[in-house]
Order: sequence, then C-alpha cells, then structure tokens
Amino acid sequence: MPPVVVRLQPNGQITLPRALRKRAGVADGAKLEVVWKNGQFSMTPRPAPGDPFRALAESIDLLRQDAKAKGIDKMTKRQISAAVAAMRRDLKEERKRRAS
Repeated sequence: MPPVVVRLQPNGQITLPRALRKRAGVADGAKLEVVWKNGQFSMTPRPAPGDPFRALAESIDLLRQDAKAKGIDKMTKRQISAAVAAMRRDLKEERKRRAS
C-alpha cells in the first residue's frame, strides 16, 4: 500500500483512512501505541483488555506468516497431526528429564 498523507487537526487529532484501518485490522475506538524514534512516528495497534479473540487472531496470523515463510503452509492434515504428535512426544520426554 502506498504511503498515506493525513492532516493533523488543530487539536492534535488525525484521521486514519478507512482502507488503512481495515488493512491493519484496527476497529473504531481501538488504542494505538505511538512511538517517536529517529524523527519518525510509529503506531502499533494494541488489543483491548479482555479481547482474547483479537489476540488469538493476531497470534494465528503470525503463525500463518511464519509457516508460509518456512514453506510449510501446504502441509496435509496428516502431516500436521504427525508433527504435533512428535512435538508432544518431545515435550513429554523433556518434562521427564527435568523431573529426574
């Protein structure tokens, strides 16, 4: 998406265009963390407290991006089940070693 120019209102407010809010998944009333660094503003959406579904959706999105980057986004259900079973076995063995 190309850069967006917004106007700073006299009271210090800005309006983020709808397309940009939609792309970022920012709802009306959402909180944004604003940071000033190296002469630039950076805004990061913050999930509302008590909004576990938003946090879950963000986590799933990150997992999907990671899987795609690693080339494992085309795994079959059988391959996924096998990978999960192997990870569970590894975790179980690790817990046994720690307990010993």
